[in-house]
Amino acid sequence: TQALLKVTSALALAAITVGCATTQRFHERMPFPVEEYASYEPTGDSTVSGTATIERYKPEVSNARNPVHEIFLLPMTSYSWQAVDIAFVPCYRLAPPDPRQEQYVRRLPLIKNGSFVVNFEFKNVPAGKYFVVDRVTYDVDNSPDKTKFRVRAEKITVVAHKDNLNVQ
Repeated sequence: TQALLKVTSALALAAITVGCATTQRFHERMPFPVEEYASYEPTGDSTVSGTATIERYKPEVSNARNPVHEIFLLPMTSYSWQAVDIAFVPCYRLAPPDPRQEQYVRRLPLIKNGSFVVNFEFKNVPAGKYFVVDRVTYDVDNSPDKTKFRVRAEKITVVAHKDNLNVQ
C-alpha cells in the first residue's frame, strides 16, 4: 500500500530570499545523533509528492530567471533541524554534513526546466517525521550579486499503510 501526501510550498514552514555577495559566515554542525537516525528504516511503502513553487508576484522574485530547484526529504532530527534553521539565516552556511547522514537523505536530481512550478515525488518512504525542503537558485536582473536563492521547508509526517497523509 502506498500513502500519498500532497505538499504545497505555499503552506511552507518558512521561506527566505537570500543574496550574499560578499560575506558568508560558517557555523559548526552539532555532533551526528546516531540514536535519532536509528529509528528511520532504509525503505518504506509510502509516497511523498507535491508541488514546489516560486511566487512570481512577490517583489523579490518578480525578475527571477532560470530557476533551478533542489528538493530534499530529510528525517526530522536535531541534526536536520539545525540545518533547516541555518538555511533561513541570511549569509550563514553550515560546515559540511557528517557522511553518515547521506544514507538518510533523499534528494531529487536538479530540476533545471526553467519552470517556477515543479512537481516532485519520493517513493518507498518509511514512516516518520520529515522536512521537505525546496532550495531554488535563480538569476535576477539588476541585482548586484545576480544570483539568489529561496529556501522553503515543510514539516510532514509519513504514516505507513495510509491512503492520505496530513501536513503537520
